Amino acid sequence: MNISSDKVFLHCWAQEYFLERNGIEDQLGEVLVKLWKQEHFEKVYLLNGPWGFTNLRVGAICLNLLNALVGNQISFYSFSKIDLFKFEYLEQKNLPQYGIIYIGQRRNIRLWDFDEDKKICQTNFEDLEWVLQQKKIRDYQYFCDLVYDEAYYPRDLQEKAISAANYFKFMQEYIQAKDLSSDYEVHANYMMDPIITPSKKHF
Repeated sequence: MNISSDKVFLHCWAQEYFLERNGIEDQLGEVLVKLWKQEHFEKVYLLNGPWGFTNLRVGAICLNLLNALVGNQISFYSFSKIDLFKFEYLEQKNLPQYGIIYIGQRRNIRLWDFDEDKKICQTNFEDLEWVLQQKKIRDYQYFCDLVYDEAYYPRDLQEKAISAANYFKFMQEYIQAKDLSSDYEVHANYMMDPIITPSKKHF
């Protein structure tokens, strides 16, 4: 399950759901209850932030409420995108050094350095090429966070997005390598900072 993208994504056996952010509070709880009644799933692998306030807030509330209703029968494995990407870059060598990360805003993105483990800047797609040139970041040195709005990335960036299958693979590798323990409660990982409007002074 991904609650840190433009749409909430759920995959349970052969069933997939893509739930729009607008009205998510009216949809998600109903879908989760329906899936649990059908499958009685006991584990949730959760891509939990950062950014995307509405889906994170509603996602955490609905998951916690569902688990309370079923007597804490569900174990949550919660992953920050930043931690997951850093692990895949540093330890698994499966990702390049830089990531273009969705932050819950239609035109704004974060450029992240996973070698330094820090944000390089917040920018937009119109300025991205200029930023990459200034930072001397070549085409093969960056990837894109998965976003389910197909029009979010310009066409030339869409092929750089991580697939949902790779996210699941990354999560399994992380659990095994880090001996990650599960929890019965989800805490939304907002990881917000106060800079909202892109500015070239941060480049």
